[in-house]
Amino acid sequence: MKQKIDYFDLVTKAVMWILGIIAIYMLILKITGHSPTIDTILMTVIGILAVGLLNLYYHFGEINNFINRTFPRFENNIKESFEKAKDDSKELKEEFKKFREDLTNVKRKK
Repeated sequence: MKQKIDYFDLVTKAVMWILGIIAIYMLILKITGHSPTIDTILMTVIGILAVGLLNLYYHFGEINNFINRTFPRFENNIKESFEKAKDDSKELKEEFKKFREDLTNVKRKK
């Protein structure tokens, strides 16, 4: 089965990689005594963090959407399971009552 391509995810990851490469390049320039200031390096790092947070926010929204669609089905399955468990426990109680009555009848006959 072919998976759906998530373009938003691809773009945000590409931007993060590009900004990461730029930040490393700026750090190398700064270490070797060239022009970038600390402010420009920090702005690049903040840009990486912002895009990363945007990507996380997008994925959490997808997860929240998945939970909202899946949870009602899960809740119905749990309700059905509890109903089945109630019915089974009622049947067991009735069988135990019958068994108890049979035991008392056997004791009386002796």
